[in-house]
Amino acid sequence: MDDKAITKVLIAASEFEPFTNIGHLGRVVPHLSVALNNAAKKIGAAASAGAAASAGEAASASAANATAAAAPASAGAAGAAYAGGAGLLGGVDVRVVLPRYAGIPKRYLDAAKPLCEFAATLGRRSYQCRIYKTIYRGITVYLVSCGDYFEQNQVYSNVVDDVERFSCFCNAVLAMLPRIDFLPDIIQCHDWQMSYIPTLYKTSRSRRASDVTIKTLFVIHSMQYQGICSRYDMLDLLDLSSEFFTSSTLEFYGQANSLKGGLLFSDGLATVSPNYAREIQHAYYGENLEGIIRARSAEISGVLCGIDTTVYDPATDERIAENYDAVTINAKKPKNKRRLQELLGFEQNAEIPVIIVISDELDYDKGVDLIKFVFDDIVALDVQLVIASKGKSDYHDFFTSKALEYKNRVAYVRYNGGVFWDGEKWTGWEELNKGAGQVGLDPALTETMLICGSDMLLRPSRIEPCGEKHLIALRYGTLPIVRETGGLKDVVDSYNSETGGGNGFSFFNYNAHDMLFTINRSVDVFRNDKEAWSRLVRAAMRVSQTWDDAAAKYLAIYKSLSEAH
Repeated sequence: MDDKAITKVLIAASEFEPFTNIGHLGRVVPHLSVALNNAAKKIGAAASAGAAASAGEAASASAANATAAAAPASAGAAGAAYAGGAGLLGGVDVRVVLPRYAGIPKRYLDAAKPLCEFAATLGRRSYQCRIYKTIYRGITVYLVSCGDYFEQNQVYSNVVDDVERFSCFCNAVLAMLPRIDFLPDIIQCHDWQMSYIPTLYKTSRSRRASDVTIKTLFVIHSMQYQGICSRYDMLDLLDLSSEFFTSSTLEFYGQANSLKGGLLFSDGLATVSPNYAREIQHAYYGENLEGIIRARSAEISGVLCGIDTTVYDPATDERIAENYDAVTINAKKPKNKRRLQELLGFEQNAEIPVIIVISDELDYDKGVDLIKFVFDDIVALDVQLVIASKGKSDYHDFFTSKALEYKNRVAYVRYNGGVFWDGEKWTGWEELNKGAGQVGLDPALTETMLICGSDMLLRPSRIEPCGEKHLIALRYGTLPIVRETGGLKDVVDSYNSETGGGNGFSFFNYNAHDMLFTINRSVDVFRNDKEAWSRLVRAAMRVSQTWDDAAAKYLAIYKSLSEAH
C-alpha cells in the first residue's frame, strides 16, 4: 500500500491503561487506538478485495466470472462504508505517545526499547529527552522521558507542577517528530495536559517539526479541569510574549488557562458524547469557556465512547456466576443475582430489587449528594442497595455508617474493577477491600458480577461527559436509572408506559426527589409489570455502542481535517 495514502495519527495522552490506571481517559485511548487500527486493516483488506474484483471483471467477460467477482467487489464498497464516509481507503496508522512515568509497571518499561535521545529547550528550561518505543496490542506506543519530570510514581501532582511537567512533555513530543520514522498528519490531543501541543505548534513556527502542516485535534473529556496557573508561569514556561495574554488568547480572569489554549489553537475539536458537545456551549457545563465552544460549534464533534463487547459479554464473561444471552437471560441472570445476594450477606430473594451505585469515584459530580439526601427513603422502598467504588471518597464515612445501620440490606464495597490486556490474556483488578465489616476480600465480586447481579444501576450524575458503567449495565440487562445529562442522555431511553418503549429510566432536574420518584417508578415496574420489565431488559441488551462505532466517526473527522485548508 502506498505510504502516502495512509493517514498518520499520533494520539497524545497522559493516561494509557494498563501503563497507567487512573480513570476513563486511560481506558479510552488504548481501546480507541486498537479500534482505529483494526478499522484500517478492514478498510485495506476490503479495498484490496475490491481492486481484485475489478481486475477479475476486466479479465473475463463471461457471466460466471462476472458473478464470481461480485462478492469481493461489494467487499470493497463495504470497506468504504465502514470508514463512516471518511474515504480513507488507504487506512490509518495510529500511534500513541505518553510520558514515561516511573510508576509504569516494570514489564512495560522493560519492553520499551530506546529510540533516540536529544536535548530540549522550553523558555529558560533545558532538559534531556529520551524516546522509547514499544508495541501494545499491535499499537506502537512512544514513551517520552523528560529529565526528572516524570520520575515520581504518580501520574498527576498539583496543578502548578503539572503545568510545567506536561508543557515540557508536549514540547518534547513536537521536538521528537523529526527524529523518529513517523511524521503524523494529525496529532490528537486529549484533555488539558496535552493542550500545549496545539498551543506551541501554532504560536511558534520554529518549534514545528517540519514544513509539512500537521493538523491538531483537541478532545475534551471534561471542561472542569483546565490547568489554570499564573500568567507569569504560563508565559515563562511556553516562552510566549504578552500578546498571548489577552482575553482572546490565554488570559482567564487574570490568570492563564491551559485548556483555553487547546480550544483556541487546535484545528478541530471533539468531545466524548454528542450531548456533552451541546451542553458545553452553555454556562452550566461550559465552565466559563462556553463562548469559545459556541464560536466553534460548527467544528466540534461529539463522539460517544464505547465498550469492548468481547470483554463485556454476559455470554462468555468468566467473571460472573452464570453466563447468559438475550434468549436465556430470564432463566440465568437471576442466578447471578442470588449469588451476589449470597456474597453480600443479603436475603436471597428474587423479588427484592437490587440497586447498585458503582463508580471509579463517588463524588459530587456523580450525584452522590442526591443519594445521600434521600438514602433512607430509597432503602424504605424495600430494596437492597450496593455502593461500590474504587477508592475512599468524601462520602466514605456516610456509606460506612449506613452499611452498619442497614446491615444485610446495604453493602458498601471498595473495589478495584476493570480489565486490561497483560500481553497474553485479559486480567482483572478484582481485589475488594473490606468496607465497614460488610464485604471481605472475595475475588468472586468482580465489576461485572456486581453489575449483572443487580436489577438496576443508579447513575444520577450532575455532570457525565460520557461514562461507561451504564453501557456495561445495558449490555448485561441491568436497567440504568440516570439523570438526563451528557452521554447518559445519548444512550438511555426512558421507559414510556404508553408505548412500552425504552431501555431504562431517567429524570431531568438535578433534584433528589425527582430521582427518588424515578427509582420508585422503576421498582414499581419491576414488581408489578413483569412483561414490561422483560421488554425493557431485552431492549437494553440490544443497545450496541462499540469502539468500532467510535472509530468510524473518528475516521470521518480525520478526513475532514485532512481536507481542510
